[in-house]
Amino acid sequence: RAWAAEKAMELLEGILELLLLLTAWKTYKLIVQATVFLLMSPGAMLAVAWPKECDRRIRFGISCLCSLLVFGSAFFLPWLFVVAGWVFILALAFVGYAAFNPGCGWTKPRREDWWSPSVRMTLPNVMAFSTIIVEVVIILWTGRCLMKDSMSIAVPMEHMTNVGLGVICVSIFLTILPMASDEEDQRDIVTNSAWRDAMLLLNDVLFLPLVLSLAVVALQSPLHRLALMYFGTAALLARGVWDVPVPYEARLDVRFVELNSSGRQLLLSLAVLAAASGMEITFLALCAAACLWIVAWALRRGSSVLWAEVLRVGGIAGALIAASVGIRIAAILWAVAVGIAAVWAVLAGVRRRADLAVSGLPQALDEVGRIRAQMCLWGDAESEPLSLDASVQGAALQVVKLEEQIPIERLKMHFLFSRPLWRQGLQSAHSFEQVLSRLAELREAIDAPCTRLLLKQLLGRAPLARGRRVPAPLVGEITAFAIPRLEMTPPARTGKGWGSGRMDFVALQQYAWTSARRYSELLQSQAVGRPTIMGRPSIMRVVQRSE
Repeated sequence: RAWAAEKAMELLEGILELLLLLTAWKTYKLIVQATVFLLMSPGAMLAVAWPKECDRRIRFGISCLCSLLVFGSAFFLPWLFVVAGWVFILALAFVGYAAFNPGCGWTKPRREDWWSPSVRMTLPNVMAFSTIIVEVVIILWTGRCLMKDSMSIAVPMEHMTNVGLGVICVSIFLTILPMASDEEDQRDIVTNSAWRDAMLLLNDVLFLPLVLSLAVVALQSPLHRLALMYFGTAALLARGVWDVPVPYEARLDVRFVELNSSGRQLLLSLAVLAAASGMEITFLALCAAACLWIVAWALRRGSSVLWAEVLRVGGIAGALIAASVGIRIAAILWAVAVGIAAVWAVLAGVRRRADLAVSGLPQALDEVGRIRAQMCLWGDAESEPLSLDASVQGAALQVVKLEEQIPIERLKMHFLFSRPLWRQGLQSAHSFEQVLSRLAELREAIDAPCTRLLLKQLLGRAPLARGRRVPAPLVGEITAFAIPRLEMTPPARTGKGWGSGRMDFVALQQYAWTSARRYSELLQSQAVGRPTIMGRPSIMRVVQRSE
């Protein structure tokens, strides 16, 4: 018995050692894989900037080699040469994105992007305006420190370096998370509203503060240089990697084309690095270049809300004046910029609403909406009401939503075949007149059936030979054959007052709603995932029935 217990313990120890070895090996393997992927992620972003005709492995290999050489130079070369090489690689990537990946929204909005001058009160829009304030504050603070004493910027930043490194690690993790996920999970991640808001906070609002937190320490520490360059590469290039449109549901109205945003952030980050190095002329030149960059893209309609760019340019210019001349003149410039932006926003909104009223689009949309409501079942009457936004994109979106609510069997066949082109025309509309013309096409495509009363009136007035009319009995037979009469019997749950005219109308209404929902669910369960004839999945959702 003692010998058996001893052997059992030896066997148990062997199994535990084996399990420990396997666990350790899996842990080491996972660590190695994560490290390799972390090193190759910038190369994967750079590979997107290559021509599609080039072999994927060649693109990835050369891009990874270039990124490793640039990042490795942080340990051997002076900081100025390292920054020059890093900027050169990013500039090549910017040009490659614009030339070989035009559909990613890098130089112009995607066709499916929500691009409206109307601004809603949402969290993403608040963060977008917070980015303007943060950029102005950082430029003002670094400029004043630089004008007074170039070393004074290093004193408070020593305590913020560790916090900045922690936030940068979180930003890098969220940036490469979709790249490390399976292909079927990537789109779910990049379209998730929480992920979008987190990336907007880390890579836009906190971008310049994070650069500033490492700018001084990076002058002496190669590791901090590496962290700064890695974060900058991931934040500036990640926008061009994912070809995913930003819809209306993302709640972000203050939009920019990706090259506009990334170029501005690159120039401002270089200005902060120049301030940390004590290069006053370079700092002023880079800030001026950032203002010119913003103005150039505003003239090219690279921003959805132009008056927000007035605030940004006025804020940066005021920060430079406050740092070099004085805060009083800067305050006057800031007040003028805010006033111009406010007047611009009000006048633009009034003009859009006036154009919308003149176009006659609200009345036409109400008419089509009433037709849609007449053709819907009771179970479909709970659809959200349509509200027109005072912008072309908002009006086009409401027309698309209205079309999706119309039963597919009530649309004519020629419209179903041309529906993709019709939707593309709405997405690319530039005036209310274009939206109105698309709405008129939808109105003509609705095939509403004739009622029994109208058919009887039409047949009854149809002239025959010698001025005679169709006999009334024949009209009734034709009408009954074309539109069968609906026989109605009182449901059993309406009470006993049906015969005497004392029904419970509340109970009858509740029963009608319940029956309509049950009928709608029956139709939905019979049309599980079957595409329609024009390739669009049925609007009806699949209802999961429990066994």
